[in-house]
Amino acid sequence: MEFLVFSRQMTEDKRWVDANCDAPHIWISIHDPEMPPAKIADHPKRLASIHLSFHDIEQASDWFGSKKHRRELIGMTDEHAQRVLDFVDEWKDKAELICVNCEAGICRSSGTAVALSLLLNGHDSGIHADERYLPNSWVKSKILREARIRAGQEIE
Repeated sequence: MEFLVFSRQMTEDKRWVDANCDAPHIWISIHDPEMPPAKIADHPKRLASIHLSFHDIEQASDWFGSKKHRRELIGMTDEHAQRVLDFVDEWKDKAELICVNCEAGICRSSGTAVALSLLLNGHDSGIHADERYLPNSWVKSKILREARIRAGQEIE
């Protein structure tokens, strides 16, 4: 399985999508909870897409801002990881490419792509070696942990 990592801007640019997604593909789109979902550019070979909403943090919850203006951030949950795996399981035999985007196309999307490539290909598709990406370790670990649970290798 091939993987492409995109930013929101690239995801919404039809020319960029047309130039890079010329195989049957599925799309995993991640956005910040306070932002609307990305408007994935139309493409005739896109089979399906899902939208997930969580912040780019490396733990279950974190704090941002001054004490007076703190707000809790939402990290990837077990439910998010389950949705990703369900979606990929449904489409992996029909798709040749999995496109993943987040706001910047650096952390959450590459963490998702790394985890899925490890599960489907047995390697990270070179994403860790590409200095454009900083795979979010929380996202990667959540997806891999859920896959182990499904395989009966880890008990909750």
